[in-house]
Amino acid sequence: MRILLTFIALVCSALCLQATIKVVTFHPILTDIAQQIGNEHISITSLLKPGADPHQYRPTPSDLKSLSTANLVLLMGKGLEHSTELIKTNTPPQAVILEVGRNVPSIELTETKNIFYCCPKHSLGAIDPHWWHSIKRVQTATRIIHKALSNLIPEQENNLKVNANTYHKKLDNLYRWARKEIARIPRSHRKLATAHAAFGYFCSEFRFKAIPVQGLNKEQNATPGYLKEVIETIKKQKVPAVFPEHNANPKILKSILNETNITLGKPLLASGPLPESPRYEDMVRHNINNIVEALATK
Repeated sequence: MRILLTFIALVCSALCLQATIKVVTFHPILTDIAQQIGNEHISITSLLKPGADPHQYRPTPSDLKSLSTANLVLLMGKGLEHSTELIKTNTPPQAVILEVGRNVPSIELTETKNIFYCCPKHSLGAIDPHWWHSIKRVQTATRIIHKALSNLIPEQENNLKVNANTYHKKLDNLYRWARKEIARIPRSHRKLATAHAAFGYFCSEFRFKAIPVQGLNKEQNATPGYLKEVIETIKKQKVPAVFPEHNANPKILKSILNETNITLGKPLLASGPLPESPRYEDMVRHNINNIVEALATK
């Protein structure tokens, strides 16, 4: 009897191992989505930690080594990762590489885009890679990752579907909460002046006008001419506040504050969630709470 029970335990253990796949992610939001869907059926190696800047990330030799046993590699896409080709080269051919953002609707930075009061000239024509600032697009990403996981572990499709639907509903609730909070901001105050052009998807989803100071990343510095245009726009549009980014040098915003005397809002999370609050929902709530605090009428 003991031998039979031991044999059954070994078989069950083997089946569990077969049902577990290794997922390697290059952004904490992808880690969160994959974990919400895959739960105990996947093991995740997250190479970009919460709080890190994806624009500056470059994979280390240890990071590349972790790809050798991956079944699924998740990238944000839309040009966010600067090392995509290196990652693909170091991923075994049997693994699935999924640029999640590829099938998420894009925003192109153009002067005619109606979400901008003024568009950073140094980023004209570029695709904004910060698609995660749209809750609806994250729901699209959830469907994409769910499909990829289902293809890899079809025997767990029922469990994956339940988990994906649960997370989708959680995002629905988050979206409703966000709309309710943003309703406290008068339409005349829905003007989002930020350190760099990371919130276009947020502005599109919640009908704000964006005034980015820098380009799509911190390396794309504003020219003196564009900085002057930003200051004039802020004055003309009577923008209530300008928002720095968490852990970023607010030096570039000081001249704006000196010229306009507007409020400096609390920092926003542009690149992703914080280590102490690593969930996507935490990041959204952090940003919306800070935006509403600065822009809502008292």
